[in-house]
Amino acid sequence: MSFQVQGKDLLGRIGILTTKSGSFQTPHMFPVVDPNRPVLDPKFYGEAGIKAIMTNAYLLKRGRPGRLPKDVHRTLGFKETVATDSGAYQILEYGHVGVKPSEIVVYQEKIDTDIGVILDFPTGFHSDARRAGWTVDETVRRADEALKRIKRKDILWVGPVQGGVHIKEVARSAVEMGKRPFSIYALGSPTELMEAQRFDVLVDMIVAAKKGLPHSRPLHLFGAGHPAMFPFIVALGCDLFDSAAYALYARTGRYLTSDGTYELAQIEEFSCLCRICDSTTPEEMRRLDASEREQLLSKHNLLACFSELRKIREAIRTGHLWELLEHRAYANPAFEKFLAKIVQYSAFLEQFTPTVKPRGISHFGEASDHSFYTIPFGPVPMELDETFPLAQTESFDSHDPRMYEQKAEQVAAWVKRLSPKQVFLISEGEYGATLGKELSRATPKLKVIRVQAKGSKPDRTVGSIIRRSG
Repeated sequence: MSFQVQGKDLLGRIGILTTKSGSFQTPHMFPVVDPNRPVLDPKFYGEAGIKAIMTNAYLLKRGRPGRLPKDVHRTLGFKETVATDSGAYQILEYGHVGVKPSEIVVYQEKIDTDIGVILDFPTGFHSDARRAGWTVDETVRRADEALKRIKRKDILWVGPVQGGVHIKEVARSAVEMGKRPFSIYALGSPTELMEAQRFDVLVDMIVAAKKGLPHSRPLHLFGAGHPAMFPFIVALGCDLFDSAAYALYARTGRYLTSDGTYELAQIEEFSCLCRICDSTTPEEMRRLDASEREQLLSKHNLLACFSELRKIREAIRTGHLWELLEHRAYANPAFEKFLAKIVQYSAFLEQFTPTVKPRGISHFGEASDHSFYTIPFGPVPMELDETFPLAQTESFDSHDPRMYEQKAEQVAAWVKRLSPKQVFLISEGEYGATLGKELSRATPKLKVIRVQAKGSKPDRTVGSIIRRSG
């Protein structure tokens, strides 16, 4: 196994994950394939450039009682990387699963999976703290049991982190699982949170897991499959995720986009130009029989997911992942809350963000202001005036008096710490006036010499400073 990181921004990473059946780029969403009811011809995955899919080993085993295990690649008609889940989600849904933890490990080895998941015990959304603690302990116990049973070292084994909405338990689970030699780690029990749009709790869960796990290994978020939320979970450090939403949504006539979900019945014109949308119209698709319509919608939904992943990787390459988050936040108030919660962890994200980027920073407003991309930068030495990101930043002046006051207070506090006898204030517009008032208020003994910059050329402004300093 090899996980090579090729690019970073925030906690997001572009990487190459190599298994015994091939390599694929991360961040990556595994399309989940029902082994007993496949919706798409496996040829489509190859045509779409999808090099890794996921299926459920428990459902595969249950759907073929009494039969000898068969190579999962042959079963699905897919030669490249196949990941298999263990059936733990069925515990969450039905309270039990008809297989033992050691049994499902052996079965995944026999079907020649590339990435296997141990049978953990999901915490779920409604567990109290005591129950959550028990699921963490039980998952650790099962992890130790699985590690003793595992014989094949060419399979990448996934160690799940549990704890649910109880963040202390998530943190404890991450530390314990991080001590165990899994190739990939995964965060469990987020599905109901995402369905309820409790993104604030989801952020806490992911960050708690990231802080406790080795950063050299990929992190998988179970059950995340809507393209609109991909930038947020990638920015928090999720390298892998899986979902059957592309097919489940298609079954009920729902059309996925990076901005949200739409009902096919209400669409007059496709704005997407994927191979599906470019070859038909909403009206023509509505007239198809249910099976064919489901197939076409599933294909579009999957292509929408992978189009968004490409956009995210490009944002990481150019250092614009934060700007992409802000752009997405305007699509839905729930995503604005998502971003607001991420902002609270900006100091943690900053530790993993490159200090130099290939392009300048774009400043959109308050979210940018409270992140580590602080605009304005405050006093800057002339020697640094043309260095990154000062000269490359593009920003928008919202003319928000509160922002002017906050920044003026920061600058005035900085000046006060230096204790100069006099300062020159190059003043322009409302912010310049606000800063002048704040300097006079915070440092009443300081001599503030104001130079109006509006409409003046730089050399004339410098000349004015030189004359007045004499």
